Amino acid sequence: MTTNTGETVSVPNFYRKSQSNLARKQRKVSRKEIGSNNWRVAQNRIARLHQHIARQTEDFHYKTAHKLAIKYDLIAVVDAERRAEGRPEYQRFS
Repeated sequence: MTTNTGETVSVPNFYRKSQSNLARKQRKVSRKEIGSNNWRVAQNRIARLHQHIARQTEDFHYKTAHKLAIKYDLIAVVDAERRAEGRPEYQRFS
């Protein structure tokens, strides 16, 4: 994300940082008997890790939006993707 002043906000890769931990937990689940209590506990640990990653991402977005809202009076969203440029007008929305 880039502001009009050229300041960029880098997005941390929470998923990439937790990938090895997630892989280890998934390997542990694969060794359990499906449907057993130990399998359920291991599945729950994976679900909690996914939830942790999602909450980290959400928290980052909220904090970044809050900082930008305090710093600037007006915030506008511009779609920088320009794939349709150069095509005739009738083809742009098909």
